[in-house]
Amino acid sequence: MGEPRRKMGMLTSLLLLYLGLASQAAAATMYVDNSGSPACHAALTSGSESDPFCTITYGISRLSGGDTLYVKNGTYNGDDNTFTGPSGTAGQPTVISAYPGASPVIRGSGVNSGRVKFSGVSYLTLNGIAVTNANQGIFVESSDHVNLTNCAVYAVGQEGIHIRYNSSYVTVDNCTVHDPGTWAYDG
Repeated sequence: MGEPRRKMGMLTSLLLLYLGLASQAAAATMYVDNSGSPACHAALTSGSESDPFCTITYGISRLSGGDTLYVKNGTYNGDDNTFTGPSGTAGQPTVISAYPGASPVIRGSGVNSGRVKFSGVSYLTLNGIAVTNANQGIFVESSDHVNLTNCAVYAVGQEGIHIRYNSSYVTVDNCTVHDPGTWAYDG
């Protein structure tokens, strides 16, 4: 009776290992490109490099935890970009990144409103994105294990990067902030 249980235990372990590897391999890579070439769309079937999404907000709404969203060159207009997910894991964070060699910019509608805000997320990386012309640049609250890398925040109304409300393990690495406080104090 011991041998069948041992074999069943080994089969169970192999199945769990397979399922774990399969879930890691399932992470998707999607693209945002508003340049017009190729034409972008906001449809469930879009998101590939040859059929990209038009906006960062829509692209993020299509992500699952652990996916990557590449943002190509362009200016992406947005007012209050609040993102509440998707969270990744320690082994597979969700990534929102400038496409290699690109320098995308999120441009708010004015220095007295809006921000790029991450709220209640875990294991998320924002890489290589610039934020300008908003009240606050990048705002992180009630989040953990967030990495802000190679970002630029400039000409914003108040603070450039703000981390608050029970946030922990937030890393700001190689980011540049200049000309905050163009509308009010707290620059």
